[in-house]
Amino acid sequence: KGKDFNEYKKHEKFLVERHQLPNPRVEIGRILSTLSRVSLNDISDGISSEANEIAEASGVTLTLNADELPLSKELSEYAGERALNLALYGGEDFELIGTMSSDDWNILNQKGQPLLKKVGYVTAGSPKVMLNKEGALIPLEKKGYNHFK
Repeated sequence: KGKDFNEYKKHEKFLVERHQLPNPRVEIGRILSTLSRVSLNDISDGISSEANEIAEASGVTLTLNADELPLSKELSEYAGERALNLALYGGEDFELIGTMSSDDWNILNQKGQPLLKKVGYVTAGSPKVMLNKEGALIPLEKKGYNHFK
């Protein structure tokens, strides 16, 4: 038998509520849909899986900077050193990952408070995703949550 919700710690309650009551990023999705060149995916199957889908569909290499990936303090409290791994390969998060041109990035961010966070960059090359972690480039496999396994 699991714990009663009231027995959870504050950071655990936050994570449970995020899972049970997701807040899809509809508004920013609508803004991004007006751009001429954008790729976009929610990370509900994990960052690695979704970033690899974008790389494959676009025929490019994505490089993600581990220290730029936004991890909530609640996830870090809960998982400690496993937090990055959970973000990369976990699921059920309705945040978005995508690409856009540098010009569009600059236009969106001239309006004051950035709506998005830059976590990496795109280069020409074979379709793959690399994780820049402390200067080492680590290939990210296309794995994460899969509804059909």
